[in-house]
Amino acid sequence: MQAQMSATTAWEGREVQTVTMADVQDVLDGRIAYVVVRGFLDAETCAALVDRFGASEPDRGRYGVLPTLQVGQPLMPRECDAYFARTRELNAKVASLYGDTPNQAHRVRTMLEQVTGWRTLVLAENGAPYLESLFVSFPPGAHIPLHVDRSADIEGLGIKRFPVQLSWNVYLQLAERGGDLIVYDKTFAQGDGEWVTEKQGGFVMDDALLRRETIIRFRTGDFILFDANRYHTVTLIEGGRHRVYTHGFVSVDPQRGEMSFWT
Repeated sequence: MQAQMSATTAWEGREVQTVTMADVQDVLDGRIAYVVVRGFLDAETCAALVDRFGASEPDRGRYGVLPTLQVGQPLMPRECDAYFARTRELNAKVASLYGDTPNQAHRVRTMLEQVTGWRTLVLAENGAPYLESLFVSFPPGAHIPLHVDRSADIEGLGIKRFPVQLSWNVYLQLAERGGDLIVYDKTFAQGDGEWVTEKQGGFVMDDALLRRETIIRFRTGDFILFDANRYHTVTLIEGGRHRVYTHGFVSVDPQRGEMSFWT
């Protein structure tokens, strides 16, 4: 596993064939930076999904302030009404992309229910469901700035009840160069710094607060699970190929043994 550390004490991820409860707990407790399953999807299936995604007339959108092609819409604090107006439509469109391939959001949910024993809560807002997952493509020249993902910051939604938010990705197509995920061993705290463009342009803070880091270089078909409340960023995407993946969140209340899946 390729990883580069910014300090002498290594903070690494864990490569596994099957995710266990111990892996999930170690991610939650910060003992490891992430857990990865290599080849969660085979290369042929990934290529077919990328082709189907490209042919599906994806939306031209943004993930933060970055230009993207996407099927699905990330939940942003100022865009809740627009988000919930489309979630039924977008859940159906995401599901249709999979065809005979298992829906990866459902696959992740089944896997985590089995290994944790936690109960899944399916939440809705005024009768509208949350989006389960999305497909997103970042073009060359894009990167994802420093940020955390925190449902606890979004007022008035049922998802706010969960104290922990994990992120899962399945990588369908890698950039020719770059597009690496960097996860820092530092959870969000008020006063760390300030958001630029109201959470959509990244986070500005003193670099001295970002102690240990892990740089994760993926292979096609990899699945990853990490703590979205730890600062993370994606390096500049270079070359002629887009970085394409499917993604969702798992909000968790370990004390109650409950979780919910959304994005």
